[in-house]
Amino acid sequence: MAYLRQVHSLLLLLPLLAAHAADNIGELCGGDKNLTTAQSSNLARVLQQLTSTIPSTHFATSTSGTGSDKIHGLAQCRGDIKAEDCSACISAAATQLPSDCSARSDARIWFDYCFLHYSTKNFIGKLDTGYGIFLYNVNDINATNPEKFDEEVGGLLKRVREEAVVPENRGLGKGQTLFESSFVTIYGLVQCNGDLSPLLCDQCLSIGIGKLPEFCKGKVGCQAIYSSCKVR
Repeated sequence: MAYLRQVHSLLLLLPLLAAHAADNIGELCGGDKNLTTAQSSNLARVLQQLTSTIPSTHFATSTSGTGSDKIHGLAQCRGDIKAEDCSACISAAATQLPSDCSARSDARIWFDYCFLHYSTKNFIGKLDTGYGIFLYNVNDINATNPEKFDEEVGGLLKRVREEAVVPENRGLGKGQTLFESSFVTIYGLVQCNGDLSPLLCDQCLSIGIGKLPEFCKGKVGCQAIYSSCKVR
């Protein structure tokens, strides 16, 4: 099944195969400077804490150091996966990201199953949709009424968004709906990082859902992925 990836902030269009758990969907190496020796040591402690604590919770934050040497980290797994898959994904991310981003002071990596972000700046609890990745299936829905299909998708995503912002659901909403007949089922999943308030979660998901029509009209599959949330 063929997919395309569009990185919104860079306006790049690249070929991508169907995502699997171990696939690197994207990464972002930022920051205006390299890590110091002290910051690198704090990063190692942050990554160790994230990888050890996240399997049981699917979400974790960590900080290490003081003053300008402090490192902030966040790890988030998809809420519908098993603990062992979450652990494996974050372990892979924690190994790959520092190498790929070569000690940059802000780095992020996305996999199908998880997301990892660390920075010298405190980003915890803040909404971040400045960089977006859009994955969509190149195939159009085989339906006599694609406009109705998109309408059904919109209704489904609205329902799962409302589910995600209920505090006890911890930012996760998922569901399904039938289209035209019992032979076509549309699945929807949205998730915010565990550090967002319900209000910020709703804002993030609304931005992602609002962007889908630009890339995904009539497509049988689509994702909008940000640093704070994802819509699928």
